[in-house]
Amino acid sequence: MKWYEVLGAAPRLRILDLLYDGQRTITELCKLGKMNHKRCDNHLQVLIGAGLVTESRHGTIRMFSIATEHDYSFSFARFIEEFRKIWPP
Repeated sequence: MKWYEVLGAAPRLRILDLLYDGQRTITELCKLGKMNHKRCDNHLQVLIGAGLVTESRHGTIRMFSIATEHDYSFSFARFIEEFRKIWPP
């Protein structure tokens, strides 16, 4: 999938918006994003596959954050800022 196809799904945009404020667990993302675990995990896997999100493990806890090792990070941060202006809280 291309990054613009990945961003075509509202739940993925919501996840990215939540991660913009810092890393979160899948439990936090599910609760704040108002989606079940399976759906949230599926969207996270797409975002990871596109290189937009990274996953790290701390014992049994999985932490997710916006990927910074790609050249997208600066322009992607600007995209999220613009997106926040139109996305309802």
